[in-house]
Amino acid sequence: MKITNKLFNVFDRVSFTYSTKSTDADETKATYQENWNEWKKLIESVVGNFQQQKLVLDGTESWQNSGHLSNRFWSRLKFNNQLNSASCIALMIDRNRLRVYLEWHDKIADSSTNNLTAHNDWVNHLDEWIHHSNIPVERYSVWTSNQSIQDEYINLESYINNENIEKTIENELKNSRKAWVRVGVLYDKTEAVEWNNAEAVLSKCVEQLLWLYKNSVKDYIPTSDNSDTKLFLNENTTYSGISTEDNTITINDNEVSVLLNNIKVFIKQKGFMYPNHWIENFFLSLKAKPFVILAGVSGTGKTKLVKLFAEAVGATASNGQFSLVPVRPDWSDPSDLLGYKDLSGVFRPGKLTEVLVEASKPSNQHKPYFICLDEMNLARVEHYFSDLLSVLETQEWDNHRIVTTPLIHRDSLQNESDKQVYGNLHLPDNVYIVGTVNMDETTHPFSKKVLDRANTIEFNYIDLAQYPTVEGTPASEGAAVPPNSLLRSEYLQLVDVYHDYKQLTEETTELLVKINGILEQIHSHVGFRIRDAVCFYMIYNDRFALLSKEAAFDMQLLQKILPRIQGSNSSVKKALLQLMQVAQDRSLPITEYMEDASKLYLSPETLAVSKYPQSARKIAFMLRRLEEDGFTSYWLS
Repeated sequence: MKITNKLFNVFDRVSFTYSTKSTDADETKATYQENWNEWKKLIESVVGNFQQQKLVLDGTESWQNSGHLSNRFWSRLKFNNQLNSASCIALMIDRNRLRVYLEWHDKIADSSTNNLTAHNDWVNHLDEWIHHSNIPVERYSVWTSNQSIQDEYINLESYINNENIEKTIENELKNSRKAWVRVGVLYDKTEAVEWNNAEAVLSKCVEQLLWLYKNSVKDYIPTSDNSDTKLFLNENTTYSGISTEDNTITINDNEVSVLLNNIKVFIKQKGFMYPNHWIENFFLSLKAKPFVILAGVSGTGKTKLVKLFAEAVGATASNGQFSLVPVRPDWSDPSDLLGYKDLSGVFRPGKLTEVLVEASKPSNQHKPYFICLDEMNLARVEHYFSDLLSVLETQEWDNHRIVTTPLIHRDSLQNESDKQVYGNLHLPDNVYIVGTVNMDETTHPFSKKVLDRANTIEFNYIDLAQYPTVEGTPASEGAAVPPNSLLRSEYLQLVDVYHDYKQLTEETTELLVKINGILEQIHSHVGFRIRDAVCFYMIYNDRFALLSKEAAFDMQLLQKILPRIQGSNSSVKKALLQLMQVAQDRSLPITEYMEDASKLYLSPETLAVSKYPQSARKIAFMLRRLEEDGFTSYWLS
């Protein structure tokens, strides 16, 4: 469901006095009721995602009151056995913004089953909440019931890092027995109307606030043994259904962020730390195409990320769903991965083939299988991986499953038993291939054929000042193992999704057209394969409400476009400068920087405020290498 400008614009009035005798009374009433019903429909859709937690819609304030039109729509969510509590999760929309926040319903305060002191006590559990629910503190705001102007609201990150701010609010609560403190997410109108799936975004916010809300109603008791407000899916969790067409376990879009949070906590509690949004980016990359490259210096956790991510979704070495395959420098053809016929004509399967056979069994098709090609570029990837690269492009739908042309043809096998096991073996849709690479003098570069088919995630910017957590129980204990549908691609061609995400697809394509015009100067422009892959990444991100639109495109510019660029001439430098204009979303004196671009790469403050900061940082690095070494490449570390 989308939120349109119309819903915000209904509050764009000079006067909110409503008279049934006015000439436009009927039109005003119809407009307000239409938008009010649209708002209620959206909130009801959000509440429908929390039936297991017994969360219900306590009410939506009327669109008018005693001859006055409302200047906002306001809805309250509560546990179904806590309707008499004044604590609630509120959703509100006015002419400029939409917000989701923890609220105190003051009108029923006198009869509330919990008191204001207990409600305000959430401020003493912030650290626990932030850790437990993986809260993006830079996105949340804190404000008291006495604050009416958004500019007065305090960023949550500033609040938890500034004792003076905390003391100021603490004193305000002590001096006013009817004051309470709110916390929540505020979205500007311009941001909200861009969402293609508003209920997913709002549901994620509600989900993040559930822990605080639960602890605000101290006497909350789950109404059934299977209902809990834990954000981690537990052994009682059920997914959104089973498709009657192909018996595939499906996952509701709103469950994705919960599962990813579970994965992140699992990895963290195993003692490994990755930067913000890396897990979301890795997930989106796998979802867009089941082939990802992790590049960077040795010892940065590339292989470990694959192993831990796989373990978090139930794929381990012990159950055969995770396989680490070290690549040897002497691999020169696909037989090293797929297998070969010996002198007697018997087929000797390679490691990859063995995994494909297991993954293809009907009893295993709902399980994800991971193959990690370690040190992938010790040999020339195009030599031993060419068959896989070609087969990836033959994916098509067949009876609700994704199939490819055969990797091993039945007619090429002599032994009848080999034909039964390996004949016409294809790449199933529950197999994910991740290659780890180090770029140094002992390795081989990648061709555009490889880069076109993968997202390249770089591990070169490492913060060593991180320490493992020792808190809590590993998230895997008692956690439900998500089905393969969490990771499986849902779109193979742009036509599969264009109608549903027309605006986002066209916006993304317009950006790529602009970038392609730059790349054409150095013969590095992209085709439809990359356009579709980038659009799929952006659409999945929008569906699951994981990253901002800018952050998602930043990742794609960094991972799908920049790896193609290398060279030593002025055309490459000009192209990088023009790409920097895109990344910073501002004009640059190209002619001036052609002589000396050091102002760009020696100004981290400027890069940090870029529209696409990750890409801007990488472009600055590539410009520096070009000016200092006379040659540049994405792969230089």
